[in-house]
Amino acid sequence: MSRSRLVFFAIIGIALLFVAATVVVPSIFKPIADTQATAQTSQNTTQITVVYGTEKEQWFQDAIAKFQTVNPNIKITAVGQGSMDAYRSLSQITQGGTTLANGKAIPVNLLNGSNQLGRPLAISCKRLVLSPLVIMTWTNRANVFNAFYKDKGGISFDNLYDALNLAGSIRGKWANIGDAALWKTLGLPSDDNNPASWGLLKLGHTNPQDSNSGVMMLVAMANNYYKQTQVVTAQNVTDDKFASWLQTIESGVTTPLISSTGLFTNDVIVKGPASYDFVVAYEALAIENYKNAIGRQGQGLQITYPPFNLYSDHPMCLIDHPSITQKQRDAAQKFQDFLLTPDIQKLALQYGFRPADPNIPIFGANSGFDDPALKAAGLSAQIGQEIQIPDAATIQNLLTIWQRSFRNP
Repeated sequence: MSRSRLVFFAIIGIALLFVAATVVVPSIFKPIADTQATAQTSQNTTQITVVYGTEKEQWFQDAIAKFQTVNPNIKITAVGQGSMDAYRSLSQITQGGTTLANGKAIPVNLLNGSNQLGRPLAISCKRLVLSPLVIMTWTNRANVFNAFYKDKGGISFDNLYDALNLAGSIRGKWANIGDAALWKTLGLPSDDNNPASWGLLKLGHTNPQDSNSGVMMLVAMANNYYKQTQVVTAQNVTDDKFASWLQTIESGVTTPLISSTGLFTNDVIVKGPASYDFVVAYEALAIENYKNAIGRQGQGLQITYPPFNLYSDHPMCLIDHPSITQKQRDAAQKFQDFLLTPDIQKLALQYGFRPADPNIPIFGANSGFDDPALKAAGLSAQIGQEIQIPDAATIQNLLTIWQRSFRNP
């Protein structure tokens, strides 16, 4: 495991630990979001509840079905939930119940150190799969944007800033990106051959206050602004020039933010370029939804990796709480081990995830990663330069700067 990935897991990772991640929760657990699951142990069947990030739903449900085929005495109730929703629920857990003492959720990076238990809540954390951050762009939009910015690197946060800057020549309008001569050379479909009709440039991402991918995006944006792999500092992210740069890019968000990356991607596919031009999410969701996008919108999504990038580790943790019986602990551990077996790790490839097991090849494995159409769309083994993740205080400052500069439509 690289240093940057380890730091991400340990610090910002609490969002990952609990939710981009997967957790086994105690029998008293009741999520905030009107989802209730119970865990009971009978003489013949052990029941556990697992909360997982919605972006992993298809792989996870498939893995659970295979697990229960060979372990019929273990019953798993799976609850798909957005990153911070599950985190906030977990932050309420006390030794004897789930009552929230002060009426407020604990900041994401402090959960293990400052939860209601007064000790680490997440134990035995192991990363399951990997997925880097990507910018997905509808093919026709990507062709126009890349052609116009071909000498400046094409789709990037810097060029999105340039295009959205009201003081520049583009001023956030597709009509100002190139001209009729350029558009004609791109061979756009006859019913979509006038970018002037596309209106404003529209950016989409999840809510960083509620979703791990949103937090990842902010960290990536900071490193891309400073063009460095080393950690950004609190001084960096509170700099007025960076805050103004961030605010300009965020001005491209025109739809209400969604808390779950999986649900957000579904919204992108359904609404298409009428609501989203550029979206920031996980590579796995780009792979999973490429054919769906074509079937729904008549065009695919171009995949672009930011020059300075990071992985989501998607770890799974067990919850250390007195209400969890030894049988449930053993069952949860068995399920965690099962998810890391070669067959299930290879299964993750079918759903667009990179296995955590370094011995399993990503490309050349007869998976979605080898699809010629996806490779033509930008899928690559090279994800950009991997960045180091800042400490909890810096990330909290980054979230605060974003909140001050952003107004949810």
